[in-house]
Order: sequence, then structure tokens, then C-alpha cells
Amino acid sequence: MGADDGLQLWPDLVLSIDSSVEAAGRVRLWFRGVVKGTERVDFGWVEIQELSSQLNELLLVLNRWADPQQRGTNESVATHLEGLGSKLFQELLSPELRDFYWSRLDQAEGATVLIAADGDAASIPWELVKPGDNSGHTAPYWCEHLSLSRWFPDRPIAESLPGTPVACVLGDVGLEYVGQPVHEALGVSAGEVIRTSPDLLSVLKTSERGIFHWTGHGLYNPKNPSLSSLPIGGATFQLSDICAPSISRFFAGGPWVFVHACSSSRTAQGLLGIGGWPPDLIAAGAAAVIGTAWDVTTATAAVFGKAVYT
Repeated sequence: MGADDGLQLWPDLVLSIDSSVEAAGRVRLWFRGVVKGTERVDFGWVEIQELSSQLNELLLVLNRWADPQQRGTNESVATHLEGLGSKLFQELLSPELRDFYWSRLDQAEGATVLIAADGDAASIPWELVKPGDNSGHTAPYWCEHLSLSRWFPDRPIAESLPGTPVACVLGDVGLEYVGQPVHEALGVSAGEVIRTSPDLLSVLKTSERGIFHWTGHGLYNPKNPSLSSLPIGGATFQLSDICAPSISRFFAGGPWVFVHACSSSRTAQGLLGIGGWPPDLIAAGAAAVIGTAWDVTTATAAVFGKAVYT
């Protein structure tokens, strides 16, 4: 991704993170950037031992912290996250990138950063990076301080998104209170909400959509991400289903997709590269995808879902 890719409005930083496997199980992360669409910067690299297994353990821990039955007190979780965020900043970011953050982004309110990561780098929770230095100076988590988004290095960036028509799916009637604020914000009546697998397939096979919002539970398959699924009305919608030629029309308009379900943005190595809801939906034709990096509580999901559209 370079400064001549045609974007009309560049982020403050497009951060490209490439991963390569080195000897003895080490993974090298290369950091390169384009600043405001004009300045190319090489931020150097870091090497991490057994990155894939460490990431799997980290995501399991994050899921436990999100579970009220396992996480302990809110105060202890806050301390755990703060320590994790600081560790990510010190150990995963190269010295050059840390210096760039302090000099160019720390005091830039609302700075925009687009992360384009591949391989194992795509599974790292960069949103939880929490800057800090040896003098005791700290900054908020990246997801709080920066206007942060992600994209795939081998895909063109969507500069505009269609708004209509809208489709809303409710995969579990027990999550009605999570989905209802979203449905109201998008102007979708209760009778128009998709609640069964036959109704879902009918929409996917016969019409284009500008916004597609799914509220439900997510079943992530870490061994084969393309077999991850979303339960709906006693059936399941498999990630692999989006490859069916019969639903290709749905993606013709480049829809904006929000998979509001647990661990819906998690990715892993598939048969032909990184797989999961975001990369597979983008490959099928979606213009942009929002998902969750780990499991979330229903209370948090209800607040976040409404905030996205209001």
C-alpha cells in the first residue's frame, strides 16, 4: 500500500504490518507506514518467539475476562488489561514506531490510523495497545485515543459505503433487547427482521443490500475458521455458505456488514491463507466488516450496537 493508491482523504497514518516466519519458530513483524498520504516511513521490525501459540492463549484469556462468571472483579480486570496493553506497546512495537507514536500521535486528538496487517499480525489485538514509557508517562488505549480501523493489504480500500437497502438478522430471540435499538435506528420494523434460515437465504439469493446487521451468537472454529458459524432459528449459517454462487447477488452492491456476535472478527490460518468472517466476507464482495475480536457480554453488545448507528 503506497502513497499513490488513489485515496481522496488519507488517514494520519496507514500502518502496514507484515509477518514472516524466521528460524526456530520466530515470527518477524515489519512495520511500514504512509503518513498523511505523502511520507513513507520504515519503522523497522521486531521478532517474537512462538507468536501463534501466544496469541491463542491471549485470546482465551481475553474471553475469560469478558465472562462475568470467570473474570473476577471489574477492578482486577482493569488492572490486567492495563498491564497487557503496556506489554503490547513495549514488546510488539518497534522502537521506531514507539518513538513515532510519542512524537506524532500522542498529542494528536482524534488521529486516524488504518492498520493493514497480514498473517499472525492480523490476529494481534492492536486496539488494546496502551502506550507508556520509563518515566511513568502513559496514554489511553489505542482504541480509546485513536480513530482506529483495519484493512487487508491485498484488497482495495472502500472509500464510500452504500446505505440502503438494509437487512437485519436476529439469530436468537433471547437477544431481542440487543437487536431492537439497532433495528429502530436503521428503520427496520419488527416484521422485517430476519429470524429464520429460510428467510435469510431468500434475502441472500434475491437481493442486494447496503447494510447487513446480524445480532446473535457466534461459534468460532479455531482449527478451520471457514467452518465458523452463526446459529439462527434452530439452524446455522456457516461462513463457508457465503461462497455459494447462489448468493453472489447479495454482494454485488458491496454491502457494509456488521456481524454482532462473539469472536466474529477472529481469524486463523485456513487452507489458502487467513480465514474468518472479515477476510472471507471482504473476499466475497463486502465493502467493510465490523466484528468482535473476542467474546462480549450482552449488556456491552446492546450499548455498542446502538452507538454504531446513532
